[in-house]
Amino acid sequence: METGRVKPFVHKNNTSALAAIFRDSLRLAKVDAPKDLKASISKAFDHWHDNPLACLLDLGLSKLWRDYAHIFVGSDLVTYAQFAAIEAQGDRVKQVMHLCSLQRILELLMLAKQERTTRKAQGFFFF
Repeated sequence: METGRVKPFVHKNNTSALAAIFRDSLRLAKVDAPKDLKASISKAFDHWHDNPLACLLDLGLSKLWRDYAHIFVGSDLVTYAQFAAIEAQGDRVKQVMHLCSLQRILELLMLAKQERTTRKAQGFFFF
């Protein structure tokens, strides 16, 4: 990426740390940046290179948040601002706990929808 031969596409909504490093590297390739800034980005990239499981966990959490945001916001259950406020909270452990809670909520919503469809088909409609 330093030479400009490789230009990965990083989505603007990708909030993972690896995406931030890629964005910074692409920005630095376009301008003549100070050596200390290049060294700090290189050090951050080496951290992710040396810790691939942490990198995959970060990418996976980012992907799951986007998936749940698509489901909940797309179903008009929450606004994107409300969902983003939940996403921004806490460290990885707290984020995993929030994702588990979102999964339980989604399962309950699907059960309620299935029950409603079944009742409606049987001629009973309560809600």
